[in-house]
Amino acid sequence: MSRLTSLSRSIERKVALITGAASGMGRATAHLFSDEGATVIVSDLEQNAVDKVVDEIKANNGDAIGMKLDVSSDEDRKRVAKSIVQEFGCLDILINNAGIALETDIDSQNYSDIWTKSI
Repeated sequence: MSRLTSLSRSIERKVALITGAASGMGRATAHLFSDEGATVIVSDLEQNAVDKVVDEIKANNGDAIGMKLDVSSDEDRKRVAKSIVQEFGCLDILINNAGIALETDIDSQNYSDIWTKSI
């Protein structure tokens, strides 16, 4: 295996899908990847929030498109994957940032139900 330090870490001209990209760490990652030259696919549950991040990136001369995506939906995941391949020919990078926060005690009787809620 080659030394990691000799490998290119450039993401310039790469296609990156970032889930949960309408806010927080996902939004910051979308901006950072765009700043580094990647084409960013901003995805999240709310189309208006997705559009806002896409507009921000484009205002900074970045390349981005937005897609509404519920990562817990098989149909949505397949639709987005198909669209990306049709539009760009490939997907180089996936940042699987989407998530939900459900509060419960680890020793709660319904912990397993809450843990698997998004599946």
